[in-house]
Amino acid sequence: MAGAVGGVGDVVGRLGRVDAARHHGVAALVAVAAVLGVPNGFSNIGNQSTLYRQASARDAGIAAGLFRTSQYVGANIAAAVIELCFAGPASDPGLHRLGGVVVGISAVLLVGLVVGRQSR
Repeated sequence: MAGAVGGVGDVVGRLGRVDAARHHGVAALVAVAAVLGVPNGFSNIGNQSTLYRQASARDAGIAAGLFRTSQYVGANIAAAVIELCFAGPASDPGLHRLGGVVVGISAVLLVGLVVGRQSR
């Protein structure tokens, strides 16, 4: 359940970020960033709960290490996507490209979550 709340909140928040960047000021961007903290927390809770539910007590340390390693790899991929979207100095078009990429990734992950639950 936490993953679904996180996924829906993530997509809605990312769409709000794109709109806020186009039509509103800095206060709207700060509000959207605050809203995005909620799905981030739910996603982390869901991921950690799943990790410890699926891993045996003997393998919990290994699973936690692999989980953390995958977060580092994801952070490096995110840095590369940011660089590709901005391709130079920070700009509104770069922010909009980045917002579109993140919305697309969030939507794909949400669909994967829903399809994965239905296939059980």
